[in-house]
Amino acid sequence: MKLSQLKDREVFDFPVEREKLVTPSGIDSMHDCIVRMDNQAPVGLVSRDYKMVTHTEAVEAVLEEMEKRRLGNVRPTTMTTSKGGSRMFASFVFGEESKVGTLIDPDSHLKIDDLVSPGFTILNSYDRTMRFFLKSFISRLVCINGLMIAEELFLRSHRHVQSLDVKEMVDDFLTQIEGIEKVLIPRIKRLVSADSTPQMIEAEINKMPGWVQGETLDYLVERELVELGEDEDGELEVHVVKKITQWELINAFTYVLTHSESAPSDRKLELSEQVSRQFLVAA
Repeated sequence: MKLSQLKDREVFDFPVEREKLVTPSGIDSMHDCIVRMDNQAPVGLVSRDYKMVTHTEAVEAVLEEMEKRRLGNVRPTTMTTSKGGSRMFASFVFGEESKVGTLIDPDSHLKIDDLVSPGFTILNSYDRTMRFFLKSFISRLVCINGLMIAEELFLRSHRHVQSLDVKEMVDDFLTQIEGIEKVLIPRIKRLVSADSTPQMIEAEINKMPGWVQGETLDYLVERELVELGEDEDGELEVHVVKKITQWELINAFTYVLTHSESAPSDRKLELSEQVSRQFLVAA
């Protein structure tokens, strides 16, 4: 995809210029103002050491290098700016969503295809509030209502200083994510066919905070997937009643994290990312 093919590029693709700031008495303030030239609005106040990377340059550098490397088709999912254009967020996903299994809603028992989409996000700012970021992620369906969650896979960031080399950063980032769709999706699909042993279930549950452990076990027991017992030492023991794939187990964790009323809101994302990391490593 080329920059010219982005339908919503006008959101971030506006001209900016850097203008020297002087005091009312005409003394150089040693700071510059970054100004939008389409509406003359200031979008950033920066020092002379600040290296400006335009939003257009940030997006174009990634898309052009992807085109050179023939990394496949991407489609934009988010194109937005904040604070009058000071900050830019642009997200893309690779190709089409991949079906990796079947998600069964625990309440309605409806079945739908599980969807996974790898992608990346470009972040940039003119006001020093945000570094130049390139982040790859994978989004996956976590609920029958269509809720998707995105987990970070690889991140490159750099402050807007003179040592920032956009081309070098983009090269490094794309080298890391090259083939993500061809490599990651098959790995995840293996989770769909791999059964979870009682030992694995216990081990993965034990890695989580206490409230997650209890609610996940309740989830599995209520759906008659496992039964709980005790071993000879009186320790909790999990007995698998029905086969549970590793993908079904990760969905159980995620369901608890996204639906629990006792979940600390500030830890939901962190814990969901922890779950994904555990399973992606095992894939």
